[in-house]
Parts: sequence; structure tokens; C-alpha cells
Amino acid sequence: MNYRAIVYVIVLFATTFAVSGINFTGFFRTKHEIEAKVFVALIIMGISYAASQFIISFIEAF
Repeated sequence: MNYRAIVYVIVLFATTFAVSGINFTGFFRTKHEIEAKVFVALIIMGISYAASQFIISFIEAF
């Protein structure tokens, strides 16, 4: 298996765990649960991608 895929999966799980501790209910109006879930999913994907690229670049530098 490619090490990049392993890095992506590990960082995705770590980011999901980290973001799950944040309370996003104050950012959205009541009865907008779907929008909040989509927002959280996009935040998780964005942070995971950025962190994975950083780690992969760091690995490939050596």
C-alpha cells in the first residue's frame, strides 16, 4: 500500500477526532443541522488535506 494513502487515512481519523470536540451549535441557527454537518465535513476534509500534504512533503524532504 502506498504510504500516502496511509498518511491520508491516519490524518483523517485524527482530524475527525479533534474536530468532534468542538461545539459548532453556536455557529448555526436552530433547525439547520444538515448545514452544520456539511460544514463540519468540509472543515474535516480541508484540515486533513492540508495536514496530510504537510506530512507527505516533510517525509519526501528526507
